[in-house]
Amino acid sequence: MELRCRGERRLFVSGTASIALSGESIWQGNIERQIDRTMEVIAAMLSARDFGWADVDRATAYFKSATDYPHWVKWLERHDLTELPCVAVEGTVCRDDLLFELEVDAAAPSIGF
Repeated sequence: MELRCRGERRLFVSGTASIALSGESIWQGNIERQIDRTMEVIAAMLSARDFGWADVDRATAYFKSATDYPHWVKWLERHDLTELPCVAVEGTVCRDDLLFELEVDAAAPSIGF
């Protein structure tokens, strides 16, 4: 959801995970691929609304198992996003067959009004 108010645009991306366009979960059991897919989808959503990773001011990463957290850290390092403001939690992911989910909020100056 995007909101525009007082010269600012805010984008709220709810929990996003490794789900194909057709709706099925993909890369079951593979945390690296699930992180890759999730981040590809979120990057596309940010870009579609003229936002980028630098505009993200809050993120929550959900892990089915805390033991998968190092894979997230490695992904962030490989993509030069170690400064992403993100809290990681072990907890329920949106589907039983998924290991990772991410939600983000982003802010940028309003364009046009």
